[in-house]
Amino acid sequence: SSGVLLCCPQVGELVFELDEAAAPQASANFLGLCEGFRARRRVPGALYGRGGEVGPASSVFCCYRGTAFHRLLPGQLLHGGRIAGGDASVFGASFNDEPEGLRKDQASRGLLCMANSGPDTNASQFYITLAPCPHLSGSHVRFGRLVSGDAALAAAEAAAPAQGAGDAPSLPVTIAACGR
Repeated sequence: SSGVLLCCPQVGELVFELDEAAAPQASANFLGLCEGFRARRRVPGALYGRGGEVGPASSVFCCYRGTAFHRLLPGQLLHGGRIAGGDASVFGASFNDEPEGLRKDQASRGLLCMANSGPDTNASQFYITLAPCPHLSGSHVRFGRLVSGDAALAAAEAAAPAQGAGDAPSLPVTIAACGR
């Protein structure tokens, strides 16, 4: 298991232990996005080669650094990982669910899980549970847990969305640094 740090100046540091045995792809993806990588993707209006290759103008740097947690459901979860240029993973556009990670319950605070839009659609987005979320067990890969930084997580949760303002935190909570 690896220790991974997310530093959010507005609230503090969150340190996670990744469960590489149960969810090796999700763990590698999260770590890769913490460290950053250059992805090649199709860009509207870009020119492509005869074989459909992506042109050099479509290269984009993918990293959690500088991104904000964009969704907060108090008492449930804090959602982040929306990177510049759209969702991506170290494996391409998305990757499949990992059965062992799906079998892990989401019955406590501080669990690190893949956010998705349905089966086998894991990419860059993730969430941290703020309380037990058993209704999410079996449909989202759990790949880590918070080992340090519960006060920072509580501070982020305290930025509850303003009434009628959707589900974005009332104050920005931005990842300024991340990695091992």
